[in-house]
Amino acid sequence: MRTCILSPLRIKSTLVTTTTTTTTYTPRLLLLPTTTTTTTTTTTTKITTHHPIDFYLQARTMSSSHSKTQLKGGCTCKTVQYTLTLNSVEDARTTLCHCKSCKRAFGTNYGLTAKVALDAFSYNDGTETLKKYTQQNGVTREFCGECGVFICEYGVSTFSPS
Repeated sequence: MRTCILSPLRIKSTLVTTTTTTTTYTPRLLLLPTTTTTTTTTTTTKITTHHPIDFYLQARTMSSSHSKTQLKGGCTCKTVQYTLTLNSVEDARTTLCHCKSCKRAFGTNYGLTAKVALDAFSYNDGTETLKKYTQQNGVTREFCGECGVFICEYGVSTFSPS
């Protein structure tokens, strides 16, 4: 299967979860009058996601319906817009790649991408501003010509781990 690798989409949703832990301490020696100390700790975790949070929750509870899922995305300046049409949300696999090519493209120690079938990816707008770069290993990367955001990559690669 030919795949298209997408950069992470821009942030669209935030979920805040709160966990409260209560600890009660009662002294073991009863030489003094009994006092109870209660400590309550509240931890708030903020989870920021690229899709509305329902997208992630739906993936775990999704029924076996045959309807296709459409996800829309684009670059930061909103010039390039695209749509993913998937049979199910499980068709998009997230990958951390540590190859030399991804390290250079992302400017980090790894590249975070979502892999989807190439025919599931289509541009809606902004194709005239796309910039393409084909590497020596056969991988083509596409960027927005206005804001420089990495949109996707495709092609057959000769794996180079370092």
